[in-house]
Amino acid sequence: HRFFRAGAWCMSRLWEQLSRRGVERFYPQGAIPLTLDDTAFHKSGRKIEGAGWWRDAVRSTGQRVVHCFGLNLAVLCLRIDPPWGGEPLSLPINARLHHTGEERLLDLAEAMIREVAQWFPGRTLQLSADGFFATLAGQKVPNTHLTSRMRRDAAIYTAPPQRRPGQFGICATVILMLIRYALTLALSRWERGQMKSGDGAPFHSGTSPLPARSANWPLRKTSRASQL
Repeated sequence: HRFFRAGAWCMSRLWEQLSRRGVERFYPQGAIPLTLDDTAFHKSGRKIEGAGWWRDAVRSTGQRVVHCFGLNLAVLCLRIDPPWGGEPLSLPINARLHHTGEERLLDLAEAMIREVAQWFPGRTLQLSADGFFATLAGQKVPNTHLTSRMRRDAAIYTAPPQRRPGQFGICATVILMLIRYALTLALSRWERGQMKSGDGAPFHSGTSPLPARSANWPLRKTSRASQL
């Protein structure tokens, strides 16, 4: 048990060796079929790294969501057709642990696909995944063809242009537009306001004027107000 517990393991090297053996045995030429999904590994204990409450996709239904305590893993598998026939099998060739508040499942999946693409630079990866990973189609993953599902009424847009250095983001642009609109609206209301000659404070149409004060107010008289 100490060999596994205290040993220094490099998972990337292990996955690389396993994937190379599998590809050489089952797919020496042509495209490499892969499958991608996330799964909940039931593991209890107070000192389990990365453990938490996750949605159990197996026991959950459309009307009822079931959560379980354990690990959430993103797994990339090599699809193998067994010689005895039947349903295809999935051999894991890469896996990442999903921590709460850190990298998203989509980011972990993209990192795994890019890593496998580096192991097989001259091969095409035919990736199959569910609708949760459909957005990977816009990440420009090298040498990868993604097959997934999506909503029939989904809104599809082209990728946004590359942001220039120093360019404001969408949030800053919207904030500046709101500030400019608020200032324009306040200025237009001030220009439409009326001010009675001799009073020390402005008033708008439909309201009674404020009483005069001794303090010097920095007022701006409009041409319409000067005629009153």
